[in-house]
Amino acid sequence: MHNVYVNANFPGIPEDEFQREVILKKVYDLLEQLPERLREPAILRLFLEMPYRDIAGWLNLTCETARKRIQQVRAILKPKLNGIFGNHSLIF
Repeated sequence: MHNVYVNANFPGIPEDEFQREVILKKVYDLLEQLPERLREPAILRLFLEMPYRDIAGWLNLTCETARKRIQQVRAILKPKLNGIFGNHSLIF
């Protein structure tokens, strides 16, 4: 499995930009439904591409806890994203 991160700073052609914006909106809407303890590390990892150690420091967690929370988010969101975008996940 490859991790592909949503990077809001990536410029592209207009069609790709539109598709990327649609994906970002869907992901953000799904993240809003998560409890804060999962949502915060997910935003830091998926949108800001922070390493686990930085997420841990930012949220006053251990690195292992930060990693596990991101893992939980992936487990929760992957089936929902697959339902929206098909079996090839664009995020995870």
